[in-house]
Amino acid sequence: MASRSRRIGPERVSQDFADRILRSTLPGKEKIALLHRPAILAAAPRVSLKGPLGASRLGGEPDLPPDLPWPKWKGRPLAFVAQLDLEELPRIAGRELLPPRGRLYFFYALDVDEDNPLPSGIYTKERGAFPVFFSEQSTSTLRRTKTPADVSEFGRYKPLPMKFSIMTSIPDSSHPALRLLGLGTTDLQLKYGDVVEGCEQDLHPAAHNQILGYPYPVQNSVCLDVEMGMGGYWDRTRDITSEADQKLWDAALKPALDWELLLQVDTQDDKNGMIWGDCGRLYWMMRRQDLLERRFDRAWFSMQCT
Repeated sequence: MASRSRRIGPERVSQDFADRILRSTLPGKEKIALLHRPAILAAAPRVSLKGPLGASRLGGEPDLPPDLPWPKWKGRPLAFVAQLDLEELPRIAGRELLPPRGRLYFFYALDVDEDNPLPSGIYTKERGAFPVFFSEQSTSTLRRTKTPADVSEFGRYKPLPMKFSIMTSIPDSSHPALRLLGLGTTDLQLKYGDVVEGCEQDLHPAAHNQILGYPYPVQNSVCLDVEMGMGGYWDRTRDITSEADQKLWDAALKPALDWELLLQVDTQDDKNGMIWGDCGRLYWMMRRQDLLERRFDRAWFSMQCT
């Protein structure tokens, strides 16, 4: 979706969303109107080869602590996607789920497995293909680490420093929160999409990288994707009735609400070479309790593309 040249403030977007919902005939509209959440927009306007040590960025070479070796999956080094300096993040509701300081590092097994060059997070056997690491090491101990020679050319990206601002996020039409409030049919989900279309244009700029809030899917609900993927739904051959299959999806709705967006990384091939499938996005998600316990080894992942 094309973005407007001038984005309006998050407070106005939140009010616009609530007003549109309340004027609609959607079931449960009073509760739906309250579902807007603050998020952090991570804009990456231009490549810079001289970013400060430890600063937040997409791509380039990571500034790793001495106790963190370059991660591998299936014996091959992963592509470095991002590092976040948590002290740079603005204060919003939900920010307390993340550590107040330290850094997060995000890697991805792009082009590691010939049979699965873009792990999508739907199989439990992909664990280890999209790890997240947390470090509280001081900046003075970090070292800018060269990308291993055997990382694919498709997993080498120019460094894009991130600039953070506060934005509003709203649930997508397939989000489990909406389904649980009565928007369980395709017709109602399409109607919701029509209602919020205008304010969505103010929410989602080009190259939409984001922290916290509702993820912005390319396809279906990211929360349901990670709930079903980590839970092993797609691992098993299912010779069951469609009715039984629907019950499994319905049972996943409430647990799916517990997933929080750690980082969303958009395709930005024109800026630094990042492209995920066909104009897709990467999503790292964590359950709320795991975040509070700093269990970043329990992060899960989704890759969606058109």
